Amino acid sequence: MKPLSFPAQIDYYLDAVTCRDTLVESLESIIKPYRFGRVLDCSVGTGFGVIDLIRTGHNIVCSDACSDMLRRFSENAHRDNVQTSPLKIQWDELGYKLPESFDLVLCRGNSIVYSDMWESHQMLGDLNGVKKAINGIYKAIRNDGCLYIDIPSEKHFNFDAPLVIEHEEKSVNCLPVRVREKITHDEASLKRKWDVDISIAGDVYKFTKYSHLIKENTFISMLQQAGFRRVERVESCQYRAHYCELVAYK
Repeated sequence: MKPLSFPAQIDYYLDAVTCRDTLVESLESIIKPYRFGRVLDCSVGTGFGVIDLIRTGHNIVCSDACSDMLRRFSENAHRDNVQTSPLKIQWDELGYKLPESFDLVLCRGNSIVYSDMWESHQMLGDLNGVKKAINGIYKAIRNDGCLYIDIPSEKHFNFDAPLVIEHEEKSVNCLPVRVREKITHDEASLKRKWDVDISIAGDVYKFTKYSHLIKENTFISMLQQAGFRRVERVESCQYRAHYCELVAYK
């Protein structure tokens, strides 16, 4: 099997650990009230789930800061005969490149906690990058619009030992895929380390990513400081048990 690019590995990972149908149904329930408004997915990545929604008629603008992810997104969209042109925009640029343009913004996949750290191989940075990202997203939302966003749930923070998740083997693109995740929470540095091992038809891929460790009340305060007038928790994430889902209203 030809070695996979990192975005391709992410696609296999997402299909192996997430029920695509459940994700699409969850997202559809969020965007349905805004069917006649403007919707942005500002952390679209490879397009997992969102391309399905666009194919069924939803009008969603897609953006990401990573060129490699967007290249994979375009390949996936072309394979599924979906016509869409994703935008390469960082979160902190949204406010001046697309000011007050959207009724709903989606920021999914715990992506916000990787602000200024996704490309880093060290646990660097403070929360200023996250705050700038939130401010940029806020300014792209119209008055009375809202932000759907998720972060790691603090219910699963374990400072005594890493959180290890062994996923059952799943067939993806007719290939057996098995995923093991290890998440380490460092209370002193307020950083989070995510180690992933993926076995795809016997070929093993490994990657490590660092992110900020942010408690839910702290993150809600950051949303309010940016200007959101109300923040509500969405009870029990349907597609990833260790996610905390929030809706912030402008």
